Amino acid sequence: MDLELFDRRFVNFSTRLYHEVLDCRMRPFADGIQGFRRMARDVAQTLGKTIQFEVQGESTPVDREILERLKAP
Repeated sequence: MDLELFDRRFVNFSTRLYHEVLDCRMRPFADGIQGFRRMARDVAQTLGKTIQFEVQGESTPVDREILERLKAP
């Protein structure tokens, strides 16, 4: 009986720890696209065009590594 209780507690703890670690790696999508608006605006001005730059899902959590790759492809 004690072993089963230990097992349940250990699984519960390890699951919570796993999710905490994942949450630490996640950042809002908006953090990775900060420079995109300016870049799009500058390119449009260079080409003599007008644009409307709209991003949906800026608050969506994304892994930090993916955001870093977006900043420096």
